[in-house]
Amino acid sequence: MTPKGANSQKKWKLKMEEKLRMHQLKMKEREIIAQRNEEKEAERIRIEEKKRQQEENEWKQAKSQGQVVTDAKKIKKLEAKEIRQKKRAARRKSKMKGPSKLK
Repeated sequence: MTPKGANSQKKWKLKMEEKLRMHQLKMKEREIIAQRNEEKEAERIRIEEKKRQQEENEWKQAKSQGQVVTDAKKIKKLEAKEIRQKKRAARRKSKMKGPSKLK
C-alpha cells in the first residue's frame, strides 16, 4: 500500500515538470523571435544605408556634371522658370481643346 499523499505528490511533481518544460519552451521561442527580429533590423539598416549611399553618389555625380544647383538665387530662378513652363503648357492645352462647336 502507498501512503495517502504519495499519489498526489507524484501528480504534483509531474505537473511542475510539465510547467517547467512549457516555461523553457516559451523562453526558447522568445529567444528565437528576438534573434529573428535583430536579423530583420540589421537587414533593414543595411538596406537603408545602401540606399542612402546610392542617393549620395547620384547627387555627387550630378553635382560634378553641373546638374545640381547649390546657389540659392539660381534655385529660385529655376523654380520660377519651371512654374512659367507649366503655365504655358496648361494654356496650350486649353487652347487646343478650345470651345467645341456642335452642328
